[in-house]
Amino acid sequence: MSVKNRLAFLGALVMMLSLAKTGFAAPKYQKAEVLGLQRQKEIFEAIEIQPLEAYAPEYPIVGFDIRQDGYLLLGVQGSGNTGQNEIYIFNPQGQYEYGFAFQCTGLYFVRWNGENAQLYFVRGDTLVELDREGNRVDVQNLSFAQWNAIEPQLRRSRIKKNGYTYVIEKANGVAGCLADYYARIVRLGPEGTREVIYDVGQAFETRANTMFVIAMCGIGGGIACAVSSAIDKRRRYRVYAD
Repeated sequence: MSVKNRLAFLGALVMMLSLAKTGFAAPKYQKAEVLGLQRQKEIFEAIEIQPLEAYAPEYPIVGFDIRQDGYLLLGVQGSGNTGQNEIYIFNPQGQYEYGFAFQCTGLYFVRWNGENAQLYFVRGDTLVELDREGNRVDVQNLSFAQWNAIEPQLRRSRIKKNGYTYVIEKANGVAGCLADYYARIVRLGPEGTREVIYDVGQAFETRANTMFVIAMCGIGGGIACAVSSAIDKRRRYRVYAD
């Protein structure tokens, strides 16, 4: 066998082995773990679902979904210190009806499944579904393929439903540039009406502007100190040189 034929044979062999390895690995990678009832219970209890009698608009939005009957499911990123996050449910008139607080230290998304709310936790690839009373309906581990299929829907910033368009928006000014989350959700009517359902933009903008001013003052002070130090060193050098 010539050198050229040997190289061609080795190349084909490597390709076949690579394809075989990929073929064997893919099903294992894409297959989600089936959770037993005890494990489902443990995961559900770990997030500590608590009902909310009322809510105060103070947290940024991470995601939302609109039910066929116009009910809004809104997920917000709560206090980073405690890991507590919250979801709110608004009726078609834009009024708050009920909600839940829960523990989650990472990013999550929300979606309706009939009348049940679903929480998709990015860390752990976990789906938790609960009913209106906050009871556990289902807990699943999601495969890579399932995440790929559902993620574009979870990350939507605009949803059209029943003639209305629901849009989540970032804060204005500096806050909108610095923040990764959304500050408000608005409902746009077919006749051009604009209704704000949830808004924390003002608080975000004030906080961001204050932090920006403090940061600029700090940078300015640092530059001034550096320039002053450089001038002082130059003066000392001249004295020693003389």
